[in-house]
Amino acid sequence: MMENRFVNQQVRPDGDLAYRILDGELTWFPLPAGGVLPRELRDAERETDNLGRLHPGTEHARFWSHTLPRIIELSARCTPGVTWWCAPVLDFAPATYAGYSWGSHPVVQLSTANRTRHVVSLAYHEAAHSCEHLCSDAEFDAWNVAAHSTEAWDEDYDDRPEERRAILFEAAATFLACGGDLLTHPAAPANAVLGAIYSGAIGQRRVTRQAVCAPVVTVKPSLSARLLGAVGLGGVSDWLQVPSET
Repeated sequence: MMENRFVNQQVRPDGDLAYRILDGELTWFPLPAGGVLPRELRDAERETDNLGRLHPGTEHARFWSHTLPRIIELSARCTPGVTWWCAPVLDFAPATYAGYSWGSHPVVQLSTANRTRHVVSLAYHEAAHSCEHLCSDAEFDAWNVAAHSTEAWDEDYDDRPEERRAILFEAAATFLACGGDLLTHPAAPANAVLGAIYSGAIGQRRVTRQAVCAPVVTVKPSLSARLLGAVGLGGVSDWLQVPSET
């Protein structure tokens, strides 16, 4: 089983929680009844109505012990520099989603309500969306051609080009995670780019690009807040936009 010092050394705090994961570091926060909006999304959704708000709900019984360590490892490997937020309910009114990637904006959200296999598979799907814009033209074209080499999906949503590409990577990543070899995977034209996303070689390009840009100053919770779960209001306000309504 994958090791994570935060999860393995501590018992899950009581109550409804939201989890923030960035480059292998985990912070968790209590979720108020009215939900909260991650501060990283304030610019991304300036023209929308609080889409992506995190709400309390029923977290899967094994999310803390089984799913969370895998998401920590997966997100750090495939999507360095991307912030992942996990909570029971993701509000995209009038719909709720099990997962959502904000594309080139480095934020991914996952619901904690589902079984480990479903959440991990969906995490790879959202990681693909997050890495698309980092691919070269040749990589993107090979991936796109392979994604369209199969029959159309029954659902119109899944048959969109970006969804077909993410579904292909989701399948390839699950294949690799189970010990498979991409040389035997049927998406041969895209093996190189699929493998590069899985290994993190493509995701690392985000970090490289960020390094040559002007630095962005952020305020992080104290070490004690990270280790103890940021239960105090100070820790929560560092990262979450709490709605003013009751």
